[in-house]
Amino acid sequence: VCAERAMRLLGAVLSEDGLLTVLGPSSEGDTYGVWDCASGTRLDVPPMPLPAPRRAPVFAADAAFSRIVCADGSDMCWVWDRFPRVPGLSAASGHDRVLWAALSPDGHVLITADAARVVRLFLNTGEQWRPRVLGKHSDQIGGVCVARDGRWAASCGHDGFLRVWSTQPGGWQWEAQVILDD
Repeated sequence: VCAERAMRLLGAVLSEDGLLTVLGPSSEGDTYGVWDCASGTRLDVPPMPLPAPRRAPVFAADAAFSRIVCADGSDMCWVWDRFPRVPGLSAASGHDRVLWAALSPDGHVLITADAARVVRLFLNTGEQWRPRVLGKHSDQIGGVCVARDGRWAASCGHDGFLRVWSTQPGGWQWEAQVILDD
């Protein structure tokens, strides 16, 4: 059991080695926390206090589990550093209700998708997230991901398109419409 008290959990992410997890809060608002799965104890790291989520949160983490992001339907994509140089929570802003987020294993490339169907790329410069709009789907977005090397990002939507972008400045975009026969 990875909680010190009973609570309704809305989301989780597991580290690559399966030893750490982040559990999301109840809908009434709470803190997100990091637990050691082997012992079931909460780690002595600052909790992530966030407003009550508007929807079940989507979590992503880097390979070292030192940077964790949360898309919970608010106007920000929350970015939490477990070992920050400057304590606190930062946010990648400029969204209309962030619904999806993915983070590269090195923690420097973040891709998000919002309710306005806009896909954004954020590159971490060390102290801040530098945003860039990648594009837009014509219907609701169903998910986003980042390649392990952080050089490519992808999104898929209810419009039937898979879009793949280079995360490098001036990079190109590739898209394909997926048609399934019944």
